[in-house]
Amino acid sequence: RGIAAYSSGNHAQAVALAARELGTSAVILMPEDAPASKRAATEAYGAEVVTYDRYTGDRAAIGSALA
Repeated sequence: RGIAAYSSGNHAQAVALAARELGTSAVILMPEDAPASKRAATEAYGAEVVTYDRYTGDRAAIGSALA
């Protein structure tokens, strides 16, 4: 089933790494203005990163739609 999380930093990377170690998938909902290095590191651990506008986006609704 996988793991989903909201994060733009270290938590995103930790979840991505944990999912990889457990052999499951991870979807991280990250603000589109998050540092590119954070996104790249999260993706490098194997997570799918879905971005949203932190000022106008409804991350809870987006997360529910992804679940």
